[in-house]
Amino acid sequence: MTQGATTSAPVKIETAGRVAIIRMTAPSNHNALNVAMREALMDAIRTVNESAGLDGMVLTGNERTFCAGGDLRTMGQMTHAEGVSRIIGAQALPRSIHASPKPVVAAVEGICAGAGMALAAVCDLIVVGRGARFITSFEKVGLMPDLGASCSVTARMGCQAARRLFLLGGSLGAEEAQDSGLSDFLVEKGHAEVAATELVGRLSRLAPGARHAVREVFRDPPATLEDAFRFEIAHQPGLYVSSDLQEGVAAFLEKREPNWRDV
Repeated sequence: MTQGATTSAPVKIETAGRVAIIRMTAPSNHNALNVAMREALMDAIRTVNESAGLDGMVLTGNERTFCAGGDLRTMGQMTHAEGVSRIIGAQALPRSIHASPKPVVAAVEGICAGAGMALAAVCDLIVVGRGARFITSFEKVGLMPDLGASCSVTARMGCQAARRLFLLGGSLGAEEAQDSGLSDFLVEKGHAEVAATELVGRLSRLAPGARHAVREVFRDPPATLEDAFRFEIAHQPGLYVSSDLQEGVAAFLEKREPNWRDV
């Protein structure tokens, strides 16, 4: 599947056609999100977004671990000011995924724990291989959910289920994650990456303007019906007058694939 690859330890960027595979490659510490890993991931995301030859990206680890969360070995004694600096620095990673102009799909195999769960949840879609396991770990070490998990995980599972999960701790198997809404697609073990790559390809074939608007609304979902109406007024008229609407209607009537032109 890999047509090309570049390396920025501890992350590797591979390509499959017009899809980038951003792979965490630090098995010795289970792809923990230390500073080096976070910066490498943000560099990789930036590289993909700046590449005209790539339509989107898959975020993944290896067959045993997606991401074990924060690196506990770096959480020694610190001052309050150092804690503020640490969490602000860590938030830059999920923010870069959230703001990516190109689709990001997580392919989860093996263990996905703590902040790793937040990392997957902020992606547009999550594909999970059977045998994968999502594990809360914040409560085990005296921390609260971070990297936006209280928003991203809750948006997927619902408030009651997320509150119960983060208060009491525990783990969700692949099937439980699918049933709870945490994951979007459940596939056979070892097939998450391939399925996620296909999904990015599908997303890239959607009308660019419409895809952008849908991703934008779910970055900050409307809290009320009136909020949804306001978003529609702000975005739908622009799609009405786009050349892609004309092409989409023509393709539908002519029973062919559309040739999108808007970017």
